[in-house]
Amino acid sequence: MFKLTRASKRNYSEIIQQKEVLFSFVNRKGKELHEMFFPVNCRDFLNDVLVAEESKEKVYIYGFQYNPHEQVLDRDATRFLITCDAEDRDTIIDNIGLLWDIEKTNNIKRTIFYGVEGELYIEASPIWLQSTFGISLYTFLIKALAYQYNDYNTWIEELAKQDTNEGKYVSPNVKEFKLLLLNIKKVILHKKTVSGYSKDYGYHYIHNNSGLVTLLEPSKKNLKDIAENPYRKVMDTLIGEANV
Repeated sequence: MFKLTRASKRNYSEIIQQKEVLFSFVNRKGKELHEMFFPVNCRDFLNDVLVAEESKEKVYIYGFQYNPHEQVLDRDATRFLITCDAEDRDTIIDNIGLLWDIEKTNNIKRTIFYGVEGELYIEASPIWLQSTFGISLYTFLIKALAYQYNDYNTWIEELAKQDTNEGKYVSPNVKEFKLLLLNIKKVILHKKTVSGYSKDYGYHYIHNNSGLVTLLEPSKKNLKDIAENPYRKVMDTLIGEANV
């Protein structure tokens, strides 16, 4: 159905993760797909792409590089190639209804997926590209679909019990995470900049402080720069109103 052009292999400095689900942005022209960079395990690199395109400056960090003057993301949809083993790919497909329910609750266009050359190609709403927090949340949800759950009604609690990166991200913030999933647009829609930080912070700082953990982790609020981030401030307001 699609013809896929893969990116050249690169070596990144990435933290070892127990669940390997890799992401790469893809541009589409008709039935042709172009992978924009070699797949990454660290989802913060995806945030770097948004920062680079906003600043019009090249980023080079931990072996990952992106030059917005050489290529530009499609903006009519969020397009990813998901690279993982066959079992995780099948589990993601089996669990896709969880993501569809979240999208429906937030009035966000439903994700569609295709099998392409043994990988999973997905197209989603462009709303996820409005901020680093949006793309971080979306890719976290995709990765969460790679786990098997006994009861879809308690999938978040089940995920929080996993001794993995994803479980550790959620376990101290289950209530906050549930609140976020009910208010996605309020939190992730573009505010000031894609990361909430000015250009003065530099992409190395932004790389480490513009994802899901920064949005949820209570201890992060003790850092003045993060407490003043407009995305984090919206989340903190929601938490306060809900008395979480």
